[in-house]
Amino acid sequence: MRDHERRVRAALACAAADDAWPELRALHQSRLTYLQHERLAHLHVTLAVGLYALLFFIAALFAPTALLWTVTALFVVLEGAYLVHYYRLENGVQRWYRLADEIAGRLPPRTSGTQLVV
Repeated sequence: MRDHERRVRAALACAAADDAWPELRALHQSRLTYLQHERLAHLHVTLAVGLYALLFFIAALFAPTALLWTVTALFVVLEGAYLVHYYRLENGVQRWYRLADEIAGRLPPRTSGTQLVV
């Protein structure tokens, strides 16, 4: 994520030719699509781990054993790590949306008849 973001920001900082922007936009859009898929997969994993943590917690309340409390604690720690990771991933996607908007702003306007299509 960081490498791609650095490359896109470097391209936005320099004055590239107008014909380079559609290629950069296509590359960024393909990476953004991949990142959105990753975000969805991580959301599912985060929700599943949270559900297991909750189920083990409930089980530990009804049948308190050291093993159940240990597994519950492990799931809670794992859920915390997933939440931090998902938070960073979500913020990365939001930054990439802004980059996509900046790239779109650099695209040369196309004309179709009398309408301006961007």
